[in-house]
Amino acid sequence: MPPVRIDVATPSRGYAISLDDNALDRIGQLLDELKVPARRFVVSSPLVWRLHGARFARGARGIEPILVPDGERFKQLATVSRIYDALVKATADRSSTLVTFGGGVIGDMAGFAASTYLRGIALVHIPTTLLAQVDSAVGGKVGVNHPLGKNLIGSFYQPNGVIIDPSVLASLPRREFRAGLYEVVKYGMTSSPSLFDRIGQNLKAIFDREPAALTPVIAESCRIKAEVVTADEKEAGPRRILNFGHTAGHAIEAVTKYRRFRHGEAVAYGMLVAAELSVARVRSTSKGARRPHRQPRAAAANQRSLSEANARGDPPRQESRRRPAAFRPADGDRRDVNRGRRDGEGNEGGVDEGGIPEVIGDYASRPYSRTLAVNVLNPT
Repeated sequence: MPPVRIDVATPSRGYAISLDDNALDRIGQLLDELKVPARRFVVSSPLVWRLHGARFARGARGIEPILVPDGERFKQLATVSRIYDALVKATADRSSTLVTFGGGVIGDMAGFAASTYLRGIALVHIPTTLLAQVDSAVGGKVGVNHPLGKNLIGSFYQPNGVIIDPSVLASLPRREFRAGLYEVVKYGMTSSPSLFDRIGQNLKAIFDREPAALTPVIAESCRIKAEVVTADEKEAGPRRILNFGHTAGHAIEAVTKYRRFRHGEAVAYGMLVAAELSVARVRSTSKGARRPHRQPRAAAANQRSLSEANARGDPPRQESRRRPAAFRPADGDRRDVNRGRRDGEGNEGGVDEGGIPEVIGDYASRPYSRTLAVNVLNPT
């Protein structure tokens, strides 16, 4: 497929998302075209570097790798300090570029390091997971977790560019790929009924990583996020659309100590919670309304569609060596999940300006009370 370019125009920095199969083979040329400083360091994980490091090095000769542990458990200041240590020892200065090469956690940590080292150096994201390609590499959110909550330490720091090579997804385990696809489902739910339908219609081809099916899905997801971020860089309002499913999702991750679920899986459960909230909210606001209100059945149909989409995204049993188990109260009391609804996405307090679309593709920030959330998570 021909290369795709998507522009992101934010007040702090404008940049382009470049989507091109086999971009990794000419990564040095693409970095030069971004006009970022020639002294370049790449932050990656041992696993990603083992899989793709040789190919990366061939495309960008002379780049210096910094390898750090990956995963939510390591998304903390101690890991970022290891990046600082490597940069200091290499005498990196402001005329340096930090390239992130990995999934969402690597991008978040290394992005935060770039935003704070010498008060900010050039940053380029090269995401290697579906979740990072469609979501975390775009928009400028960087940071780490705190023991009391997810993403509580961080900043908004837009990259100088994002380079997406769908061919690297061939090595991604199916469970990781599926976790990323849930973020694509999120975009369909909030912004694009056609994207939502396309996932269901082309699911097998998408899981087979066929470029004709996968690349348009990645591109559409990036376009949606680019439009949202351009309109609201620092989440003053409209950008909250991107938090659909993340309030309960982050809480589920927290109470299971980031060991049981992939981020995308937690978001999938969070979207189901949001769908339940949508049904409950419509029912509660419909009672006694003086003017016509959307019927609860519309929100209920939306909930069923989301449940079916999540189910279709689950691979057949014989194709999965390690299936994620369902979230049960034993994993953390549902009241703990409600108490754990504290994160760096602006989701805290007695009333949430939550993402609970009542119709697929039609999102609005609809406040709901803590009491309503408790009732949904703890049905009598």
